[in-house]
Amino acid sequence: MNSLLQRLAHEGDISWLSYYFADFICSRDGATIDSLLAHSAALVSEANLAGNVCVELEHFDGRALFPGNRSDDPRMPRGLPPGEWCAALESSCCVGAGGQPAPLILEANRLYLNRYWYYEHRVAQKILA
Repeated sequence: MNSLLQRLAHEGDISWLSYYFADFICSRDGATIDSLLAHSAALVSEANLAGNVCVELEHFDGRALFPGNRSDDPRMPRGLPPGEWCAALESSCCVGAGGQPAPLILEANRLYLNRYWYYEHRVAQKILA
């Protein structure tokens, strides 16, 4: 049976890049493709493709992660309260704090791809200097 993320990619609601990134993260962590970690990885990948540096987790508290045309679908994954979501993500070997060598960075209820956390951090340092 196809995973929810695979169906979303097949139907064009998320990119195949986001699906395969989530699959890669799961393979590194030992998580399933329908886990919160996978959904979070796909979400931050989709945000990046849309031009956003990070995902502010509080914006998805109780809301559909991939709204598309089916935001009312009860099978659509929904965000958790930020504290609960962060605690769940922090248990993954693929999620680190700023500056750590992990593919995903979690900082102050914001989830980043590592590279974009680094870029934002460097720009902030240069501005402050």
